[in-house]
Amino acid sequence: MGVFLLLFAAYDRVVDSILISHFLGIEQVAYYGLAYKIYGVLIQPAYFYVNSVFPLLSGKFNDKKEIFNKSLLILIAGMLVVVVGTWIWADWAVELLGGPGYEMAAKVLRVLILGCLFTYIGHLVGFTLIAKGGQKDLLKVGLIGLVFNLSLNWLLIPSYGIIVAAWITVATEALDMGLMMIFLNKLNTKA
Repeated sequence: MGVFLLLFAAYDRVVDSILISHFLGIEQVAYYGLAYKIYGVLIQPAYFYVNSVFPLLSGKFNDKKEIFNKSLLILIAGMLVVVVGTWIWADWAVELLGGPGYEMAAKVLRVLILGCLFTYIGHLVGFTLIAKGGQKDLLKVGLIGLVFNLSLNWLLIPSYGIIVAAWITVATEALDMGLMMIFLNKLNTKA
């Protein structure tokens, strides 16, 4: 699990900023960084919620599927509120936090927030995978996600800038969630 968390942190927080700084300069890092900080805060409710139901998912309860399904509905509802609210209030939030001149950060934030469509559900699937002993599968997800994210960022940031970096983050979240769902499905069919 520790290795997975390090891999995830590498492409979640480091790859984008280093490559943006290298190819585009520190000003672009500032815009991207502000948008990413806001995004990072907005994915925390999913983490906290799933962390609170994790003991139920990993314990000896008969109604784990019901807990998973109810949690999925709660997370989808929360995700919709976060995505729609952020889309509407992105300009205001960025101006409040960054001041005038950070309009590009609002554009980046509107792309990044679409990652919540995958991150909120991905938290539930990932924690469920852990509850079923799929830590090695999460390591595979982390490695694949890192290679995917690093490769696309390296190829596309120089030509397309920070907006493409945001889209790559969304795509990486989708890939991670999809892979975790595949691994979870394999574990469920074995049981």
